Amino acid sequence: MNDASRAIERIMTSPLGTEIHDAHTWALTITNSDKLEIFLNPEDAVGLEGCRLWGTPIRQSIGVDPGKALIFDHRSGKYIRKGEQLDWTS
Repeated sequence: MNDASRAIERIMTSPLGTEIHDAHTWALTITNSDKLEIFLNPEDAVGLEGCRLWGTPIRQSIGVDPGKALIFDHRSGKYIRKGEQLDWTS
């Protein structure tokens, strides 16, 4: 198993894996977009540079709290958190 595979396994077998899955599923529910990116806190994203989950690139952002995930939708230009609705008026 290579380093990237170990990093993916580490994340997906932790509570953060559930957070990522739920945020990604929510984003797909409200956007119907195929242009998404997963953003994680840099501490959580160690070893995940260049990796993808469900075909979605994983990125780092200091604006994401540790243990949380944000999904960026390129079509709307907005970040999505699990359970939040997009404000299409702004």
